[in-house]
Amino acid sequence: MARTDLDAPHPIDLHLDIRALMQDTMAMADRADALALAGFFSHFEVTTKEDGTDVTSVDRQIELELRDMIGRGGTAAGVLGEEYGETIAGPEGVGRWVLDPIDGTAAFIDADPRFATLIAFESEGRPLVGVVSAPALGLRWWAGIGHGAFLSRDGAVSAARVSITDDPSAARGLVPDSWMNGPGAGEWPRSPDTLAADAMAAIRWSGFDASWQAVRVAGGDYDVSVTAGAWWDVAPLPVIVTEAGGVVRTDRRPDGSVAMVLSNSRIAPHLHGIDVRSGRGDRFEDDDRRLS
Repeated sequence: MARTDLDAPHPIDLHLDIRALMQDTMAMADRADALALAGFFSHFEVTTKEDGTDVTSVDRQIELELRDMIGRGGTAAGVLGEEYGETIAGPEGVGRWVLDPIDGTAAFIDADPRFATLIAFESEGRPLVGVVSAPALGLRWWAGIGHGAFLSRDGAVSAARVSITDDPSAARGLVPDSWMNGPGAGEWPRSPDTLAADAMAAIRWSGFDASWQAVRVAGGDYDVSVTAGAWWDVAPLPVIVTEAGGVVRTDRRPDGSVAMVLSNSRIAPHLHGIDVRSGRGDRFEDDDRRLS
């Protein structure tokens, strides 16, 4: 199985029941899906946070419910959530849950089904279990370290596997729409490495509007994705993509945000020199296709 810079051995892993954590994570995702769909088809309140982004009453409801489920589970694990910040683990606690109740809030507000709930459990910063669930699309990806990755499409479950594309000129990639169409579009991802720069120029790039969509690398829909965001925006991605046979490189920034390059293992060697903090590429193409 492909390894990542998050795959260093962890003695604490021996004390964690990964299968039980996966079951807990799936139960949380089921509850989040039910709340998200109920809210999606009804009236909800929208307010603006201090950072200028919108949040809905459904975002807050989901996170509070997931925190309650974690508390009822009897663990003293910590919790980091987008809407309610961090709760430090108790004295007997091991690990931390990371929650993004709705990634793609703008889509949710616009009645666009391309939103998802992201849940991860980590030990010392290393994601061990993760789920990305997009209920309005009938899609869910999940994984547990050492237990494989899985994909559900409208309830039909299969093993999640990355693609086998090894030629950058035949590869398809995903990046945030804002990187393609916003200020400074085309100025990413800069690379001092000639091989990586050539590979990035050769890949056919499409845009996405929420970080969760980078998980599509795990299902083989795309060969590579470059993304960045707060930790809750990306926390489940490393374990899902690596358990699907892929490779993940990360850049943890001083402000707490994280940039990632996620790819299949055959494309990864071409991308080794990428600096995901800035850069240049071309051959962009917009992707207006709906996920299905």
